[in-house]
Amino acid sequence: DYASSEKTAQEGFPPEFVEATLHQVELGGKQVSSSFGLHVGIHMLLSWTHKADPVNGALGINQRVETFRERLKQEPEYLQNLIREYLLEEKRGGKGNGHRLTLTYRPDPDYNDRLQRDEDERLAEIEKSMNAA
Repeated sequence: DYASSEKTAQEGFPPEFVEATLHQVELGGKQVSSSFGLHVGIHMLLSWTHKADPVNGALGINQRVETFRERLKQEPEYLQNLIREYLLEEKRGGKGNGHRLTLTYRPDPDYNDRLQRDEDERLAEIEKSMNAA
């Protein structure tokens, strides 16, 4: 909410939180899994779509993280300034973000009953098709 954003813009993020997040981003970029090629392709497509270098966009994570770290060293309030500029400043005449959305979740008291009924119906259809065969 707005108050949380204001508080973060004033106090900033704990440095260990920022460093842990950057470390996680670096590790995520290096992790090779069965879908590694798919992820590289998606990142290349996203970079290309936004008129960036697709190869560096997909594979240049270390360079981008290091550039971000340098920016934080040069401008310690970099993240706070981004929060101010893109989330808060509209009220003070800046870019800000005039779009707000509040979601309220309410539990459905009948959810489990409906879920059980649907499963019972599916099982009955399967049983019926097995008896017909």
